[in-house]
Amino acid sequence: MRTASPLSTPPRPLLPQLVGTLLAVWWWLASPSPVRADDDLQFFETRVRPVLVQHCDRCHSADAKELKGGLRLDLKSGWQQGGDSGEPAIVPGEPDRSLLLKAVQHAEGVAAMPPKQPKLSADIVADLTEWIRRGAPDPREGTVTRRE
Repeated sequence: MRTASPLSTPPRPLLPQLVGTLLAVWWWLASPSPVRADDDLQFFETRVRPVLVQHCDRCHSADAKELKGGLRLDLKSGWQQGGDSGEPAIVPGEPDRSLLLKAVQHAEGVAAMPPKQPKLSADIVADLTEWIRRGAPDPREGTVTRRE
């Protein structure tokens, strides 16, 4: 009587194993990572919030004497709602569609911000671009009501 040799067993197809592995890796990469989320909030707190406070709050916050353009930038809901244009100031994940970024770049057809001042440094604009590219994480909660 012959016993089957391990060498005589047909090989298992590799394609299903490969597909399963690739799906698992994709799922892991696509899943929100607490570490990534923490890094994004840290980026906001250290690189973006100080810029907004220093360059924008005077005209675009609850403390502004006159809210310019109807836009609040001191709360997430403010830039989500947008100002007088009726469009959000930031489109998370899409820097090229974000009015705030166009304004600080002094793009044609958009009011230059800060007004009557030189453009913000290239490093600051790069940080704002990166923040928006990351999805514009912003922990500042609260509701914005329009001033008339």
